Amino acid sequence: MRERERRCPICGVARLRKLSLALLCLSVVGWLCLMLGRSGFAFAQTAAALQPPPAGDALIRAGVLIALMFVVGGFAFGPLVLASRAVEPLRIASASVRRRALWVGLVCAAGAFALAFVDQAARPDAASALADRSGLMFVARIALLVTLAVLLRRNRHESPFVLLPCFALLLTQSLLSRSAGEPEWVLPTLADWVHTLGAAIWLGGVAMLALITPRALADRAYPALGGAIHRFSPLAMACVLVVALTGIMQSASLVGSFDALVNTAYGRALLVKLALFAVLIGFGAFHQYVISPRLNAWRASASDLAAAARRFRVSILVEAGVSVLILFAAGAMTALPPARDFVAGDVASQAVIQTQCADD
Repeated sequence: MRERERRCPICGVARLRKLSLALLCLSVVGWLCLMLGRSGFAFAQTAAALQPPPAGDALIRAGVLIALMFVVGGFAFGPLVLASRAVEPLRIASASVRRRALWVGLVCAAGAFALAFVDQAARPDAASALADRSGLMFVARIALLVTLAVLLRRNRHESPFVLLPCFALLLTQSLLSRSAGEPEWVLPTLADWVHTLGAAIWLGGVAMLALITPRALADRAYPALGGAIHRFSPLAMACVLVVALTGIMQSASLVGSFDALVNTAYGRALLVKLALFAVLIGFGAFHQYVISPRLNAWRASASDLAAAARRFRVSILVEAGVSVLILFAAGAMTALPPARDFVAGDVASQAVIQTQCADD
């Protein structure tokens, strides 16, 4: 028993305190990089202000979003989807797979948060109020990750109370978003939080289904897999509705017009995101109305159930891949200036030109 307590689900050796120590080291490294960034990157202030965000910035932001979606959606999957007797065989069979995946997700999230914090510290405005807020949110994120690690270590990760630190973790992302910088920031930030929450439960749940489906196939838990799909599909459709409504609100504020939608990089990234969003809705309808009834059919033969489960395994993997592409598009949108800024800049430029012509 003593030897078992020393082992970690990731490497089989390290204890939980080693993970906490690693997270603490990431925090210290982040603060040191902040100090280094304020002194070593000051020479790039003018040049960086005149150039568009680099591709690395979009990749870092996408990595943060992917980590958030996986961690929050993965932890929420247990109490929201697997808390039913109908899917208990699948919950028991996939317990070890989900635990290992959540440990990996926590470590990757800590790394993504640290990388994003270092990237923020290296910017010319590292001494601004946003940078100070970024440091505070980084500390809060690490504390919330440690809380989730403790709950996971004590096998409390399927309790409904695990949703509280998950929702708080998403709130830190909204407090760092573009909506939090608006003059009237409360409602836009709340809309961004609800938008991110719906996306996390939906896309993170898709990732969890992709991970546990091979275990269901190995154990031939076809009815339990069908029950999980049946429970997840209405939840996913509700999240889709929330994401769509809040996304419309944000797009109306950040895009402003159809010309800005099609003629700016931000607008084109939004169009790509909308196209991938429609693809995911199609996959969800296919799972709910085709795969789930076949897995729950009473008179279906074992071969028919196995064939339906294999089709679901392929389709859920493709859906998870499309989800990653959506998050990359969302990361690009957060790195790019809003489309409304380009429209306002064009109007201001035209006004200046007209004034100069009038003076001439």
